[in-house]
This record gives sequence, C-alpha cells and structure tokens, in this order.
Amino acid sequence: MRNDLNGADTIPARILFEPVVSGARCAAIDENGNTLWGFVASKHDFRKVHQLVAIYDELSDQIAARLVKYGKMEAKKDEPNLAEIRELIDRATKLLSKLRTSFASENPDAGRADKADRVIALRGAIQDLVTTIELLEKGNRTAKSDLADELPLE
Repeated sequence: MRNDLNGADTIPARILFEPVVSGARCAAIDENGNTLWGFVASKHDFRKVHQLVAIYDELSDQIAARLVKYGKMEAKKDEPNLAEIRELIDRATKLLSKLRTSFASENPDAGRADKADRVIALRGAIQDLVTTIELLEKGNRTAKSDLADELPLE
C-alpha cells in the first residue's frame, strides 16, 4: 500500500486484458499475483461507464483494513474457532457418509425416493461446496467470494 500525493491510499496493480469469445475479461492483479477485481464484458459493454465488477477476497480484506484504520468500520473481533470448524466438518462427513450408504444399498427403503429428490434439488450447492473445498485445498483464497452469491441461504 502506498499513499499518493492527495492522501488517498493506493494499491499497486497491473490490469489484465484477456480476449474471450464475445468480448474481453479485465482484472486487476496485485504485485503478489492476487486478483483484486475483475469483470467480463462484450465489445459493446466496454463503451458503458458502469459495469458489474467482482471484488475478490484480497481487495475486500484490504478495503476492510482501511475502513477500520479510518474509523469507518469496527475490526473483526471473532477469530475462527478451529474446534468448531473441525466439529462441523466431522458432522458433515458423518451425514454425507450415512447418505451415501443409504444410496449404495441394494434394498431401497421407503424414504429413498424422497431423499433422492432432495439431494437432486441440492446438487448445485453440493457441487459448489465440493469445488470450493478443492480450490481451498489448492490454496486459492478467492474460492469463498466466487461462491458466496450462489449458495442458497436456506
């Protein structure tokens, strides 16, 4: 982070311009290779002043730090509770294992069709969860923000 002449904080970054089928993808990449923000637009959309822009974790974290620094936001007080996280993962693992076993059985029970319908309804969320876990395992910090708008709240 630098401070420019008028007192505003600046973040050194380079702009990535990547042609895609019907337009281009633009993104800001910081000096550590983190994607800060990005958008995809058609050749006609580039003439518009306002665009929908994805803000990724690195930039979001830096903005939050500056808001705290300037008294515009309170700092997060809750540290991740690793015991809670492990308990949640264990619980999810047991439930998924139980669900998998119920579908592996040769003798279907009466509730199996209902379970199948509910699992199919959740298929997208389950796939997003699996993809997010895979990305986190690879060390991709932006997985959370990519998924946040897509997961159902229920």
